[in-house]
Amino acid sequence: MRVPGDKSISHRALIFGALAVGETRISGLLEGEDVINTAQGHARRWARRVERTGEGTWRVHGVGVGGFREPQAVLDFGNSGTGCRLVMGAVAGCPITATFDGDASLRKRPMRRILDPVELIGARTVSATDGGRLPITLAGARDPIPIVYRTPVPSAQIKSAVLLAGLAAPGETTVIESEASRDHTERLLDHFGAEVAVEADGAHGRKITLEGRARARAGAGRGAGRSVLGRLPDGGGADRAGLGGDSHRRHDQPAAHRADHARCARWAPTSRRSTCAATAARRWPISACGRSALRGVEVPAARAPSMIDEYPVLAVAASFAEGTTVMRGLKELRVEGIRSARRGRRRPAGERRRGRDRRRRPDRARPGPARAAAARS
Repeated sequence: MRVPGDKSISHRALIFGALAVGETRISGLLEGEDVINTAQGHARRWARRVERTGEGTWRVHGVGVGGFREPQAVLDFGNSGTGCRLVMGAVAGCPITATFDGDASLRKRPMRRILDPVELIGARTVSATDGGRLPITLAGARDPIPIVYRTPVPSAQIKSAVLLAGLAAPGETTVIESEASRDHTERLLDHFGAEVAVEADGAHGRKITLEGRARARAGAGRGAGRSVLGRLPDGGGADRAGLGGDSHRRHDQPAAHRADHARCARWAPTSRRSTCAATAARRWPISACGRSALRGVEVPAARAPSMIDEYPVLAVAASFAEGTTVMRGLKELRVEGIRSARRGRRRPAGERRRGRDRRRRPDRARPGPARAAAARS
């Protein structure tokens, strides 16, 4: 089966396309509600033209860094937290004022973590709901300045917002992470022609340095659930092409591989794709042979920043595994209140129906064997 595009990369492809000079062609865009909200709330308002040319195929005619015009209406991102936060970063580097809003769920999510660094760059928060929540009116910097910013929590969204704002600032904008988060933004920055350097910082961190005022050129720009499907008991076989991965988002794969002591599921890297740096990591087609015996694993908190979206599907796999699976580092899900977390709170009933029980602590989850003896029969 052909895997649909990655949501995180799809958001970024639309945003970078609007910031680039010229036409950006995107293929494999994930046309889910969140990505479409980003397209409607951002790209179509500022790009010269955004058009869908086929299934998952889009063209974006960008206006260049700092070329956004002041919107006449509120930017409504629905439930797209990624789109909203990244566009805040892009707007922060432009001399315009924009109001950001979303649905009831997005209004509950924290935005102060984005506002704090972009204010250092020169943006100004005109108005915000208590706690720095939506709706928010943000005035971009007329003379953005480069900064060195250490993220308070591991977050690809904070890092990306700072880098997007830093594109318009003369000089070097630097983001330092104590724990490396997903690197889609750095890869796309490089692909679109920005000068970006990445180096290690400490045992698990990274330092990303961006040279601002770059003229981004146009370019050509979800597989964990299907990965797990092929491994579940009676799940049948699954041969899957087109799965991309990167060094900071493949943690669900080796974790699942270790859980598969029957060794029926095999990961085999094949050729690299060169179309876009964001997908230039090795391809990981899966061959899964029928019923796969799984056993519990312990996922350390250090992996949370790079696989935060994959915890729910890992919980599904853990509910079929023998033994106990411990997933640490879930605090960010609770802070965000994202839909994945809400689905996670609904999941235990389904797990109990399959003979599993899950016990949660503030920063970890333990899907384990059900107490009811009948569930094992």
